[in-house]
Amino acid sequence: MNPLNQISVLLLTTAFDIYIIILWLRFLLQLLHADYYNPIAQFTVRATAPLVDPLRRIMPGNRSWNPAALALIVLFKMIEITLVGMLGGSGTMSPPALILYTVVSLLFLAADFYFWTLIIGVVLSWVAPGSYSPAAVLVHQITEPLLAPCRRLMPNMGGIDLSPIIAFLGIQVFKILLSAAAGQLFPLLH
Repeated sequence: MNPLNQISVLLLTTAFDIYIIILWLRFLLQLLHADYYNPIAQFTVRATAPLVDPLRRIMPGNRSWNPAALALIVLFKMIEITLVGMLGGSGTMSPPALILYTVVSLLFLAADFYFWTLIIGVVLSWVAPGSYSPAAVLVHQITEPLLAPCRRLMPNMGGIDLSPIIAFLGIQVFKILLSAAAGQLFPLLH
């Protein structure tokens, strides 16, 4: 692939992945009943409203579940994969391969999202413990459902929270198992 195509792929994947992460954040915030009045949550809703709101008329959800945001996440990832394949010269995938590759890519993106959100949470706990900034509150609301079960596995360490270590290990194990499963499934689809 020539440098111009590489730059195009980089810019394309960056733009798509940023918007997918914003859509993912909207989906998660609604699923976790996060603070709607948080400025970051407000930004997320405003940034995704032009596409999510019209689709919600077709795919209504409820207070916790937003199928329109989830459908857009999948659609955007499929478009990204198709465009990257065309720019890279490998062409388009068969529909079953595209669906599987999309699901696997989104699972990896979700794992990376949680990994980096946990990193941010750990750094915030060191730099600004007990902070009530909008970002810190949002990070706590997103990571708490993942960290709470990990805390139950750990003995009381006298005020030191080692649950992020278990969460990091769990994310890495998940990615290894996902890679192995994807490696076995993709050859069957080609």
